[in-house]
Amino acid sequence: MSSDYANRAKKYFKEYRQFDTHHTVGIRNPMKKKPNLFVEKDKALVSRVKAAKNLKKTVEKAINLIGGLKKSFKKSDSILLIPNYNSDNPYPASTDIKFLEAVIKILQDFGIKDITIGNASGIHWLPTRYVFERMGVLTLAKKLNVKISCFEEKDWLMVNLNSDVLSNVSFAKEMFDYDKIVYLPCLKTHRRARFTMSLKLTMGLTCLKHRILNIHSGNIEEKLADLNKAVYPDLIIMDARKIFVTGGPDTGKEKTLGLIYASGDRAAIDFVGLKDLLKYKNEDNLLDKPNPEDYDQIKRAFKIGLGIKNKNQIKVINS
Repeated sequence: MSSDYANRAKKYFKEYRQFDTHHTVGIRNPMKKKPNLFVEKDKALVSRVKAAKNLKKTVEKAINLIGGLKKSFKKSDSILLIPNYNSDNPYPASTDIKFLEAVIKILQDFGIKDITIGNASGIHWLPTRYVFERMGVLTLAKKLNVKISCFEEKDWLMVNLNSDVLSNVSFAKEMFDYDKIVYLPCLKTHRRARFTMSLKLTMGLTCLKHRILNIHSGNIEEKLADLNKAVYPDLIIMDARKIFVTGGPDTGKEKTLGLIYASGDRAAIDFVGLKDLLKYKNEDNLLDKPNPEDYDQIKRAFKIGLGIKNKNQIKVINS
């Protein structure tokens, strides 16, 4: 653990203790594993769409190429959206507010009315409500009549991960209350985890103390995969129009990749995204291996069966 991170951790324990007053309201088993409905002949579909000027139409196209919302969603569903608001740094460090708006409008056009945007920001940038305000999320939520949830303001629930690399971790208790969960990751390098996409995004659902004590304490890449045993999102839509190819998660060298991805499988979409990110591997020694399956997040996700178990179970749809 770096001295900078350790100092911030001490500050968190001292100044943000009130965020953990409901830390141990109970323990439960992980969310029941959901089947990925965005498949074709037993292969997980991943759409890879070149971004057009009309962002909403691009996102719709990415979703429709894997079967459309009708494959998994109903108008009566309650939806928890998990964007990337670890920090209040601008896109691609954080979710682009226009991308978030496009996704919400697509869900609303489908007929879904019960939508909540939820997150717990990183220790460096707490509280989440401040990040939401800075990034325009509170204003957008009011405009589109959707709800906001700052997880550290509410109850945490310990989840039994049954992992040989990671201790049990507390998650936002309310994540078990929604019919469907939609992940909205960015694609970028990450100083501690090498890269961050949908597998890493699950950190935004976890208790701040456990991020420090259980996850950032070492072997973070494998731990991130096991963290995903707790929760099963129904859809992932990843914004990779702009990406970081060095540094991350908050700052780094930007490149324009110009893509939007969609899938129902975290290992599959991260594999495809990492394959694109590796085109820039000479930019940063974080990416020091030639193939996506060589990286511990992906390797471990395959091994524990979060979704697909190897790259041959992926079908990429380019457009």
